Amino acid sequence: MKTSITAIVFFFTAFTGFSQANDPFLTFPIELKFFQAQKTNQYNVLRWLAPCTSDFAAFEVQHSADNKTFSVLHSFTADQIRCAEPFDYTDLQRREGTNYYRIKLTTPANTSVNSFIVAVLNGSKGFALNALLPSLVRSTAVLSISSAETDRLQLTVTDISGKRYTVRQEQLSAGTNQVQLNLQSLPSGQYVLQASNSKGEQQQLRFLKQ
Repeated sequence: MKTSITAIVFFFTAFTGFSQANDPFLTFPIELKFFQAQKTNQYNVLRWLAPCTSDFAAFEVQHSADNKTFSVLHSFTADQIRCAEPFDYTDLQRREGTNYYRIKLTTPANTSVNSFIVAVLNGSKGFALNALLPSLVRSTAVLSISSAETDRLQLTVTDISGKRYTVRQEQLSAGTNQVQLNLQSLPSGQYVLQASNSKGEQQQLRFLKQ
């Protein structure tokens, strides 16, 4: 099943909205329900929902041009009542190339995690694999893909020895797409998800099947 949208939306349990290194935070008191990024004619618009069980939560909107070094665009604190509603942030500075965004979530105890990273493509071509969540797959997972244009994508799942398990075609819309993958039949182990568009551009990411 695939849903094509102009912004990414994830509906997961608490830990799956965080970056892969932080998956163990099962009791983190801020639950990232969704995080989306959308390119408009002039600006990039972010939207997320992160209800908390603590008295308040602190948020940092972070941006990167290289997906390595992030800078803070905006920071604020919200109480538990406000966290029950979505937040919006508009990046008024349109930058050339690919823009990467993430949200840092911090508790009153000053513990924090980063969300997964969402790419906004300002060019006329290309695609990016944002994240496969959860990174430790039990049965199903959702793949976030940003595309600069309407395109066709081939997804292939192989194990680390190169044995092919799954091949499927997906139609992408310009913007960010989410694709639900049923990986329940895969044996436990490490896998590579390879993506190739109609122009032969390729990207891949690794994941673990429990």
